[in-house]
Amino acid sequence: MYAYDHRGQGKSGGARGHVDRWTQYYDDLWLVIRTAKGRHSGLKLFIIGHSMGGLIALGYAARRPKTVSGVIVSSPCLDLRMKLPPVKKAFGVMASWVAPRLAIDTGIPAEHLSHDPAVVAAYRSDKIRYPKITTKFFVEFDSAMRIVREAAGSFAVPCLFMPGGADQVCSAQATVDFYDNDPHPDKKLVRWEGLYH
Repeated sequence: MYAYDHRGQGKSGGARGHVDRWTQYYDDLWLVIRTAKGRHSGLKLFIIGHSMGGLIALGYAARRPKTVSGVIVSSPCLDLRMKLPPVKKAFGVMASWVAPRLAIDTGIPAEHLSHDPAVVAAYRSDKIRYPKITTKFFVEFDSAMRIVREAAGSFAVPCLFMPGGADQVCSAQATVDFYDNDPHPDKKLVRWEGLYH
Protein backbone atom coordinates (compact mmCIF):
# COMPACT_ATOMS: atom_id res chain seq x y z
CA MET A 1 0.00 0.00 0.00
CA TYR A 2 1.21 3.49 -0.88
CA ALA A 3 -0.22 6.67 0.64
CA TYR A 4 0.64 10.31 0.19
CA ASP A 5 -0.54 13.77 1.17
CA HIS A 6 -2.01 15.86 -1.65
CA ARG A 7 0.00 18.90 -2.68
CA GLY A 8 -0.66 21.81 -0.35
CA GLN A 9 -1.91 19.40 2.33
CA GLY A 10 -0.34 17.53 5.24
CA LYS A 11 3.42 17.15 4.84
CA SER A 12 3.52 17.62 1.07
CA GLY A 13 4.95 20.75 -0.49
CA GLY A 14 3.11 23.51 -2.27
CA ALA A 15 1.05 26.49 -1.21
CA ARG A 16 -1.31 25.45 1.60
CA GLY A 17 -4.83 24.62 0.45
CA HIS A 18 -4.05 25.65 -3.12
CA VAL A 19 -3.89 24.13 -6.58
CA ASP A 20 -3.35 25.94 -9.89
CA ARG A 21 -5.14 23.27 -11.96
CA TRP A 22 -7.14 20.28 -10.72
CA THR A 23 -5.33 18.03 -13.20
CA GLN A 24 -2.18 18.49 -11.11
CA TYR A 25 -3.77 16.10 -8.61
CA TYR A 26 -4.12 13.53 -11.39
CA ASP A 27 -0.47 14.04 -12.34
CA ASP A 28 0.57 13.49 -8.72
CA LEU A 29 -1.52 10.32 -8.47
CA TRP A 30 -0.01 9.02 -11.70
CA LEU A 31 3.46 9.51 -10.19
CA VAL A 32 2.48 7.31 -7.22
CA ILE A 33 0.85 4.72 -9.51
CA ARG A 34 3.88 4.64 -11.81
CA THR A 35 6.17 4.15 -8.80
CA ALA A 36 4.03 1.31 -7.42
CA LYS A 37 3.81 -0.41 -10.81
CA GLY A 38 7.57 -0.14 -11.22
CA ARG A 39 8.17 -1.83 -7.88
CA HIS A 40 5.43 -4.47 -8.16
CA SER A 41 5.23 -5.43 -11.81
CA GLY A 42 2.37 -7.73 -12.72
CA LEU A 43 0.22 -7.07 -9.66
CA LYS A 44 -3.25 -5.59 -9.93
CA LEU A 45 -3.46 -1.99 -8.76
CA PHE A 46 -6.43 -0.43 -7.02
CA ILE A 47 -6.78 3.18 -5.96
CA ILE A 48 -8.62 4.10 -2.77
CA GLY A 49 -9.87 7.60 -2.08
CA HIS A 50 -11.92 9.30 0.60
CA SER A 51 -13.75 12.63 0.22
CA MET A 52 -11.61 14.88 -1.99
CA GLY A 53 -9.37 11.84 -2.54
CA GLY A 54 -12.41 9.96 -3.82
CA LEU A 55 -13.13 12.74 -6.30
CA ILE A 56 -9.51 12.59 -7.46
CA ALA A 57 -9.58 8.78 -7.72
CA LEU A 58 -12.76 8.78 -9.84
CA GLY A 59 -11.56 11.67 -11.98
CA TYR A 60 -8.21 10.02 -12.57
CA ALA A 61 -9.77 6.64 -13.43
CA ALA A 62 -12.20 8.31 -15.85
CA ARG A 63 -9.25 9.85 -17.68
CA ARG A 64 -6.81 6.91 -17.54
CA PRO A 65 -8.88 3.73 -17.04
CA LYS A 66 -6.24 1.36 -18.40
CA THR A 67 -3.72 2.29 -15.70
CA VAL A 68 -5.73 0.86 -12.77
CA SER A 69 -7.52 -2.40 -11.98
CA GLY A 70 -10.26 -0.80 -9.93
CA VAL A 71 -11.33 2.04 -7.66
CA ILE A 72 -12.65 2.11 -4.09
CA VAL A 73 -14.19 5.36 -2.86
CA SER A 74 -15.69 6.31 0.49
CA SER A 75 -17.78 9.47 0.71
CA PRO A 76 -16.34 10.79 -2.57
CA CYS A 77 -16.96 14.51 -2.87
CA LEU A 78 -18.95 14.60 -6.11
CA ASP A 79 -21.12 17.40 -4.75
CA LEU A 80 -21.32 19.31 -1.51
CA ARG A 81 -24.07 18.63 0.99
CA MET A 82 -23.53 22.11 2.43
CA LYS A 83 -24.78 24.46 -0.25
CA LEU A 84 -22.96 27.74 -0.68
CA PRO A 85 -25.00 30.93 -0.98
CA PRO A 86 -24.87 32.18 -4.61
CA VAL A 87 -23.28 35.46 -3.47
CA LYS A 88 -20.44 33.64 -1.70
CA LYS A 89 -19.89 31.40 -4.72
CA ALA A 90 -19.80 34.40 -7.08
CA PHE A 91 -17.31 36.12 -4.78
CA GLY A 92 -15.07 33.04 -4.86
CA VAL A 93 -15.10 32.97 -8.66
CA MET A 94 -14.30 36.68 -8.98
CA ALA A 95 -11.65 36.56 -6.27
CA SER A 96 -9.92 33.63 -8.00
CA TRP A 97 -9.06 35.98 -10.87
CA VAL A 98 -7.62 38.82 -8.80
CA ALA A 99 -6.41 36.95 -5.70
CA PRO A 100 -6.09 33.23 -6.58
CA ARG A 101 -4.15 32.44 -3.42
CA LEU A 102 -6.48 34.23 -1.04
CA ALA A 103 -7.19 31.65 1.67
CA ILE A 104 -10.65 31.28 3.17
CA ASP A 105 -11.87 28.93 5.89
CA THR A 106 -13.73 25.88 4.59
CA GLY A 107 -16.43 26.34 7.21
CA ILE A 108 -16.73 22.58 7.78
CA PRO A 109 -17.87 22.00 11.39
CA ALA A 110 -15.71 19.28 12.99
CA GLU A 111 -18.79 17.64 14.51
CA HIS A 112 -20.13 16.98 10.99
CA LEU A 113 -17.30 14.54 10.32
CA SER A 114 -18.07 11.79 12.82
CA HIS A 115 -20.47 10.70 15.55
CA ASP A 116 -17.41 9.70 17.61
CA PRO A 117 -16.28 12.56 19.90
CA ALA A 118 -12.72 11.16 19.95
CA VAL A 119 -12.49 11.43 16.15
CA VAL A 120 -13.83 14.99 16.25
CA ALA A 121 -11.30 15.92 18.95
CA ALA A 122 -8.44 14.35 16.98
CA TYR A 123 -9.46 16.30 13.90
CA ARG A 124 -9.53 19.57 15.82
CA SER A 125 -6.09 18.97 17.39
CA ASP A 126 -4.38 17.72 14.22
CA LYS A 127 -1.40 20.05 13.85
CA ILE A 128 -0.81 19.38 10.14
CA ARG A 129 -4.43 19.91 9.10
CA TYR A 130 -4.88 23.14 7.17
CA PRO A 131 -8.46 24.44 7.58
CA LYS A 132 -8.46 26.81 4.60
CA ILE A 133 -8.64 26.68 0.82
CA THR A 134 -7.69 29.31 -1.71
CA THR A 135 -10.17 30.93 -4.06
CA LYS A 136 -8.46 29.20 -7.02
CA PHE A 137 -8.77 25.83 -5.28
CA PHE A 138 -12.49 26.48 -4.76
CA VAL A 139 -13.08 27.22 -8.46
CA GLU A 140 -11.04 24.19 -9.58
CA PHE A 141 -12.77 21.93 -7.04
CA ASP A 142 -16.24 23.10 -8.05
CA SER A 143 -15.46 22.50 -11.71
CA ALA A 144 -13.90 19.08 -11.01
CA MET A 145 -17.02 17.86 -9.19
CA ARG A 146 -19.17 18.74 -12.21
CA ILE A 147 -16.76 17.21 -14.75
CA VAL A 148 -16.41 13.95 -12.81
CA ARG A 149 -20.19 13.64 -12.33
CA GLU A 150 -20.61 14.06 -16.09
CA ALA A 151 -18.07 11.26 -16.69
CA ALA A 152 -20.25 8.67 -14.92
CA GLY A 153 -21.98 7.56 -18.13
CA SER A 154 -18.70 6.45 -19.71
CA PHE A 155 -16.88 5.16 -16.61
CA ALA A 156 -14.83 2.10 -17.58
CA VAL A 157 -13.29 0.80 -14.35
CA PRO A 158 -14.62 -1.63 -11.68
CA CYS A 159 -15.63 0.38 -8.63
CA LEU A 160 -16.84 0.03 -5.05
CA PHE A 161 -18.80 3.09 -3.91
CA MET A 162 -19.27 3.64 -0.15
CA PRO A 163 -21.04 6.88 0.77
CA GLY A 164 -21.94 7.75 4.34
CA GLY A 165 -25.72 7.77 4.39
CA ALA A 166 -25.88 10.75 6.75
CA ASP A 167 -22.81 12.55 5.44
CA GLN A 168 -23.11 16.25 6.29
CA VAL A 169 -20.19 17.33 4.08
CA CYS A 170 -20.38 15.48 0.75
CA SER A 171 -23.62 14.47 -0.94
CA ALA A 172 -24.37 10.76 -0.62
CA GLN A 173 -27.03 11.18 -3.32
CA ALA A 174 -24.41 12.39 -5.80
CA THR A 175 -22.51 9.12 -5.24
CA VAL A 176 -25.70 7.08 -5.71
CA ASP A 177 -26.44 9.00 -8.92
CA PHE A 178 -22.91 8.33 -10.21
CA TYR A 179 -23.35 4.62 -9.41
CA ASP A 180 -26.73 4.52 -11.17
CA ASN A 181 -25.27 6.16 -14.31
CA ASP A 182 -22.09 4.06 -14.32
CA PRO A 183 -22.43 1.50 -17.15
CA HIS A 184 -19.60 -0.77 -15.96
CA PRO A 185 -20.92 -4.24 -15.00
CA ASP A 186 -18.43 -4.68 -12.14
CA LYS A 187 -19.66 -2.14 -9.61
CA LYS A 188 -21.07 -2.22 -6.10
CA LEU A 189 -22.76 0.34 -3.87
CA VAL A 190 -22.59 0.07 -0.07
CA ARG A 191 -24.38 2.93 1.61
CA TRP A 192 -23.40 3.23 5.29
CA GLU A 193 -26.73 4.36 6.69
CA GLY A 194 -26.60 6.83 9.56
CA LEU A 195 -22.85 7.42 9.26
CA TYR A 196 -21.26 10.81 8.73
CA HIS A 197 -18.28 11.72 6.58
